[in-house]
Amino acid sequence: MKVLLLNQAFYPDSVATSQYVTDLAKYLVAQGHEVSVLCDRRDYTQRDRIYPAYEEFEGIQIHRLPSTGLGKRNFFTRLADAITYELCALWKLVVRIPRHDAVIAFTSPPLAGFQGALIAKIWRARFVYWIMNVNHEMAMEMGYLTRGSPLAFILTVLYRFTLRRADSIVVMDRWMKARVEKGGAIEPARILIVPLWPVHDPVVEEDDAGSKRTNSFRETLGLGGKFVVAHSGNLSLIHSLDTVLGAAIRLKDDPSIAFAFFGYGIREKDIDETVRRHGLMNVLKFPYQPRETLGHSLGFADLQLVVMGNAASGLAHSSKIYSILATGRPYLFIGPRDSHIVGDILEVCRSGYHIEHGDIEGFLRVIELVRNLTPEERRKYRQRSVAFVTSRFTRELILPRFVHEALEQGFRSQNLSKTLTMK
Repeated sequence: MKVLLLNQAFYPDSVATSQYVTDLAKYLVAQGHEVSVLCDRRDYTQRDRIYPAYEEFEGIQIHRLPSTGLGKRNFFTRLADAITYELCALWKLVVRIPRHDAVIAFTSPPLAGFQGALIAKIWRARFVYWIMNVNHEMAMEMGYLTRGSPLAFILTVLYRFTLRRADSIVVMDRWMKARVEKGGAIEPARILIVPLWPVHDPVVEEDDAGSKRTNSFRETLGLGGKFVVAHSGNLSLIHSLDTVLGAAIRLKDDPSIAFAFFGYGIREKDIDETVRRHGLMNVLKFPYQPRETLGHSLGFADLQLVVMGNAASGLAHSSKIYSILATGRPYLFIGPRDSHIVGDILEVCRSGYHIEHGDIEGFLRVIELVRNLTPEERRKYRQRSVAFVTSRFTRELILPRFVHEALEQGFRSQNLSKTLTMK
């Protein structure tokens, strides 16, 4: 098949969606498919970094489009970047890109799915909609959009059109599946639950070399000898950091504990304001880490954080949980109990902790529990986490299933139907 992937970020961009779409593209090429990608020339987070307009990478044809480089300073700069990119993408799809047999669209930027549905209809191609975020619903939850407003109505209509046009709809957990069924009146048989996977190799056993690498990473960041609590990923407005920052304030006079944030996003201003107002010396910020060192940046922390806003369950999916599990490190989930991290992971594999938003005392208790773990208890944590993630969530398990169920199986049925119709 000739397969077209639509996503704003792609290799060598380091944002999470880029890594997953790149893995999918490489797997499709390895299976003998011809793969093209339509993406942004600008880096998703570092908007002043510009990639070549066209590039071939490991057999993948990458077409990159211009957009404004205003960045994530606020909602309107993000909107301008998305709109300019989407206009260029629409022109490229209609005028310049040749017909493909299948289109796989993701949810960044928000109208990528609609564009995929539209061009697939024109080409009479198979259309797969892989939902990583239900963007318009998140915008309404955050107050960017008013429910019942003209813009909210238009975005909802486009979203439902995209769902109806999709031959397969891929979601990442059962909470998201329920949201999609409710919001689009879609028959359940067309919705596939396909989780994600770690973007680095699991840590089977920490040997001396691994410990040295971890310690070296700590020293490089100036965190040697400290108990490190780390948050890695997009600092999105829908995921409140109030509980994390509240714990940092409570521990401001303890020089043995540090809070490290890796990534970018609108919530950076909350971190900066809290640090300024309370004179915090125990909070540090770092950029996204490249994929090659992600295992070290996630594995060096004593306690990793996963934060999900109460309204985000079923609208967004925390992809970093799989990479955290692959490090074997203890983690703390701050978010709603009714979510995929509690229901599908924590209740199955007891290698982490959970508190609700606002429970600062619970946060402090978890820090103390993890600080007091014995080497044997840490080893058991690591073994449980790694065994769990390698038995259920790996590229080798998930990508073949996705390609078979969402793409190839349906494509063969579609072609058979066309052949019978012609006869």
